[in-house]
Amino acid sequence: MKKSVFLCLILLSVFFASCAPKVLGPSALMEEETLTEELIKRIDLSYIKTLRAELRVSLYEGERHRGTFSGYIFYKRGLGFSARLLGPLSMTVADIIIKEGQLLLYIPSRGRLYTAKVSLEALLPDGESIRRSPHFIKKTSEGTALFTSDRTEGKKLTRIYYFSGDDLNWTELKIFTEDEQKIKVDIKKRIKKLPVRFTAGYKDLSLKVSLKNQVINGPISNRVFYRSLKGVAEPVTNLLEGL
Repeated sequence: MKKSVFLCLILLSVFFASCAPKVLGPSALMEEETLTEELIKRIDLSYIKTLRAELRVSLYEGERHRGTFSGYIFYKRGLGFSARLLGPLSMTVADIIIKEGQLLLYIPSRGRLYTAKVSLEALLPDGESIRRSPHFIKKTSEGTALFTSDRTEGKKLTRIYYFSGDDLNWTELKIFTEDEQKIKVDIKKRIKKLPVRFTAGYKDLSLKVSLKNQVINGPISNRVFYRSLKGVAEPVTNLLEGL
């Protein structure tokens, strides 16, 4: 159960297959460039400088319901991400902070502080970053997919954004490390392009996530990203063993 709580937080932060593009003629290439730019605009969340919201997470292992948690998140572009999950009687189940390229995950019941390297810039899609990285689009049976790739810790990271065929709404995201699919996100509802209701899956775990009372570009104190999280430090991989 405690491992599952950690995966909830990782999948929330996240907000985290490749194939060769076809060779196109000049007119087709111009059409594809126009469509590509429109798709990038559909997922570009760089306008969000700060975000705070309440969240609700329901966790499943296969078909088995493992629990529902409430909590809240704070985000400030260029500074940090902070989240807290609460259990019964508003007890803290897990605390997470991402800042300066470092993830800090504290689970009070274990007295452990798990750490890993995480890019803050990867949390919300940024149009300029996508334009600078290798990317291409491909038609699918249900619409269009936008492929992007970069390298993290020496490994190839591929994100595939899926869009519906009729209205080009962003409907799905898949994340691969090298050629192995890690995370799949099905987006159910967006407000100002921001996913506020979605289902995320990792191996046989899945979670239904809802954000509410979100405030975009409102004031946020820097103190929320500098809370003191104390515990016996361990790498995140120790927590993931056996999953």
